[in-house]
Amino acid sequence: MTGWQMYWLLRLDGIKDMFQGLAAICTTVGVIGLAASVIFKFIYIMDKEDDGVLEVANYLRKPIFVLFVVSGIALLGQMLLPSTKQMAAIIVVPKIVNNKQAQEMPENLIELCNEWTKDKIKELKGETK
Repeated sequence: MTGWQMYWLLRLDGIKDMFQGLAAICTTVGVIGLAASVIFKFIYIMDKEDDGVLEVANYLRKPIFVLFVVSGIALLGQMLLPSTKQMAAIIVVPKIVNNKQAQEMPENLIELCNEWTKDKIKELKGETK
């Protein structure tokens, strides 16, 4: 693993948090803008003589749309981007699973475990009698 990969691996949680914050900000501002647009249109309906109010409401349409699109992209990024722990598992687990040496337990270790177990059984039998 290179230093560059390690850096991005450790930064994943921060990037996810950034996407979450961006989504929250854009959604909040978008909802406020949408509410303002509806209020301005309502004012226009009540007072048809003021065309400036309708222009403001129409002007708000594109920025509101852009905010909701950015919010959707940020939420999608936050959901799809793995956390640091998940990415570490994605990188490490396949290497361990596909490594024949890691899958096979050395014979001498098995023999050592067997001898230790036999000794412990003898100790327990000696103590209980």
